[in-house]
Amino acid sequence: LSNQELKWETTTGLNLGMDFNLFGSRIHGSFEYYNNNTRDILYPIQIPQMTGFSSVNTNIGKVHNHGIEAIINGGIVRSTNLNWDMRFNFSRDRNEIVSILGIDNTGDGREDDLVANRLFIGQPQGVIYGYEIYGEGEMWQLADQEAGNIPVGFFPGTYKVVDQNGDGEFSADDDRVILGYTAPSYRFGISNTINYNNFSLYFFINSIQGGRDYYKANAGPIWDWNNHSFISIRNAPAGSWDYWTPANPNAKFRRLDISPSYEGRVYDQRNFIRLQDVTLSYALSSSRHQMLRNAGIERARIFLSGKNLMTITKWEGWDPETGRGYDVALPVMVSLSMGFNVEF
Repeated sequence: LSNQELKWETTTGLNLGMDFNLFGSRIHGSFEYYNNNTRDILYPIQIPQMTGFSSVNTNIGKVHNHGIEAIINGGIVRSTNLNWDMRFNFSRDRNEIVSILGIDNTGDGREDDLVANRLFIGQPQGVIYGYEIYGEGEMWQLADQEAGNIPVGFFPGTYKVVDQNGDGEFSADDDRVILGYTAPSYRFGISNTINYNNFSLYFFINSIQGGRDYYKANAGPIWDWNNHSFISIRNAPAGSWDYWTPANPNAKFRRLDISPSYEGRVYDQRNFIRLQDVTLSYALSSSRHQMLRNAGIERARIFLSGKNLMTITKWEGWDPETGRGYDVALPVMVSLSMGFNVEF
């Protein structure tokens, strides 16, 4: 759907950087702080399906964005036969929605949020907005049904949803709240290169962390009303899904055979630390090996390499970086390779 009023979005910002070099270049790196304001943001606004389209690209509001990035390089060991270099990088970004459409339909003197698009004034982009559940995932049980305590629209094995305004009823307008954020709190990476004589070892550790409220997603079963099935358990390993049954009343995830009218969900953090790259190699030189000189080879290198060898996480799904459960997502691929490089 075309929009004749579309225009460029504009960013004005401040960037402050510092490079440092210490102890005869044994430690060096950089630090950067940025503070940006973006207005007339290009954003797909949801519109009624009766138009024939689900969204239209529009220029909206203003977002404030700030963060830091740091890189530190260090020569840990320097000797005749052994060298060890380490590189550490860190980044943290925060954004805040300052304005959206500039409309106050409620007349409360405050600009309205755009709830359909999960955009809220004073909050970051990527909020998790829904029904809050009690505790770590309390559910209604068969005993509650027998006692007649379960509200209309809920069933044994579904989450107990918090009535935010205490009116005894549940509605999307009055009882949904911001539960967390999908964006990371911070990222860091550590790479090491160790050289000993002709041997070389390189490994890289990658991590994304969520702090207290960030980097969250729902790994639990989600009901697909079109296909009348749960899209988050199709690829789950057998016996891995801790869902409610009468014989398993203290499960983490709700029952799978029915969906409540007001869907509360468990949101877990996707924090992970991953051994992402490892390479061990051995270098050969023609100056030391007569066989290489006879073959006209200047240098040769034998290596063994691995990727994604280990991931430490509590995320219940294949790959925490995707933010998906056991639906269409796939496990992160682990690969091993051997090689022989020659230079003539």
